Amino acid sequence: MINSWAEEFWRVIGLLGLAVLFGSIFDHIAIALVLVLGGYLIWYLRNLRRLEVWLRNRRSSLPPPSLGIWEVIFTELYRSQKRHQKRQRRIVQLLSRFREVTEAMPDWVVVMRADGEVEWWNEIAGRLFGLNYPADVGQRLTNLVRNPGLHEFFQRGDSNEFYHFPAPRDQEKNISVRITPYGNDQSLLIARDV
Repeated sequence: MINSWAEEFWRVIGLLGLAVLFGSIFDHIAIALVLVLGGYLIWYLRNLRRLEVWLRNRRSSLPPPSLGIWEVIFTELYRSQKRHQKRQRRIVQLLSRFREVTEAMPDWVVVMRADGEVEWWNEIAGRLFGLNYPADVGQRLTNLVRNPGLHEFFQRGDSNEFYHFPAPRDQEKNISVRITPYGNDQSLLIARDV
C-alpha cells in the first residue's frame, strides 16, 4: 500500500512536469497546470463515484477496474469483502452444528443472558416450557414459566444446585433444572425429565 502511494505521488509529479514542459513550449504554463490538475481531479472524482456505486451494489459484483491507488483500494475492499463473507459462512455453519447438537440432546436447553432473559432454546425445551419464537426472545424465563420455586432458584444463582418441579406443559413429568454460567454474562439452563 505504501508503494502504491509512492507510485501515485510520482504519477502526479510526472503529470505536473509534463504540464510545465508543454506549458513552457506553448508559453501557457498556468493553463497547462490547470488542465492537468483539472483532468486529475475529474479522474479522482470519477473513481470516487465508481467506489460509491460499487459499495452500494457490491454484494455480487467484482470491483471496477482502475489504475494506481484506486486499483489498490478496490482490490483491498474486494478482498476484505470476501474474507467477511467467508467468516459469515463459517459462523452460519458453526451455528447450524450447534443447533444440530442441541436438538439431538435429550435435555432441554435454554440459553439466557445473566439477567435471565431468554436468547435461544432447543425444540424440546420450547415445547415443554411453552416458549414461542420470536415473541419470547428477550423475555425473562421466570416470567414465561410461572413457578415461584423456580424464581427463587434463579435468585440464589447457585450453579451447583438443582431444582425439581413439575413440567409446565406436562404436569406428569417431573423435571430437574440446573443453571450454569458461561461466556460473557450468559447462562445455560439445562433441564431433564427425572
